[in-house]
Amino acid sequence: MKIGTNIALIFPILVCNQKCPYCVNHHSSEANLKYKLEPGFKWIEAINNLEFIDEIKTGGGEPTLHPDFVEIFNNIKDAPRRILIGTNAAELAVEKLIQVKPRPKLRIQISFHPTETDIDPFISRVLKIRNVHGQNVGVHMITRDKRLDVKTVSHFKKNGINISSDVFLYNHQGFYQESLRDFSDMSKPPRRIRCPLSIYKPIAPNGDIYACHQLMYTQSKVGILGNIFSNWAVNALDIDCPMYGWCNPCDSGHFNRSEQLRTLQRQKPELAAL
Repeated sequence: MKIGTNIALIFPILVCNQKCPYCVNHHSSEANLKYKLEPGFKWIEAINNLEFIDEIKTGGGEPTLHPDFVEIFNNIKDAPRRILIGTNAAELAVEKLIQVKPRPKLRIQISFHPTETDIDPFISRVLKIRNVHGQNVGVHMITRDKRLDVKTVSHFKKNGINISSDVFLYNHQGFYQESLRDFSDMSKPPRRIRCPLSIYKPIAPNGDIYACHQLMYTQSKVGILGNIFSNWAVNALDIDCPMYGWCNPCDSGHFNRSEQLRTLQRQKPELAAL
């Protein structure tokens, strides 16, 4: 099965066991994250059935909360696919991640959220995961301007961990509403536009392939491009969307990299042959 891009962005579960005040999943008051969960064998079959996929990415919510998380990621086919797991490294996550078999192309990216965990137990959990997955484990923290507190960086470094920053319009204290761009200003009514699609087409817990994160997080009936469990997809480079202005910050690429998907399909026309 082809989905029109070379990246499979899967979300087996969207709920989380942390309550970060800047969580993009809750950016919209319309967020509806409680999808019915599908069993691991369906995810394994569907993911392994995807064609021309170079990279499989997963996040959440917290993906390790899916009851079949270990089974899913131990049964995804290897080459030539890279696999990236995004996690918060809470206790349950550690238990699951150390059961996932290490692979050269599997990378675990851990987010540090100071509002949810103290630094020392967090570092201890990171080191447990590193004992299994080695240097394929990275750590990052959300910041507004890429500046990390010197004390925090030093504390991680003395434990052999380099922490990087991810700029996402927020810091660990909450939203910077004044910094949100016009495409995600929910104080104004949404508008209808012809929206260019990104190379990232998020796949919801029910298998629906969505045009963007915002439509997935709200369980919208608009913007569904296929379903990996039902083995169907349409190839599209843009969609007619009535929700412009209420976009999720994750979807900034639709506007600042609007030609990215078209360029990819020109370079790899086989992706579009659905």
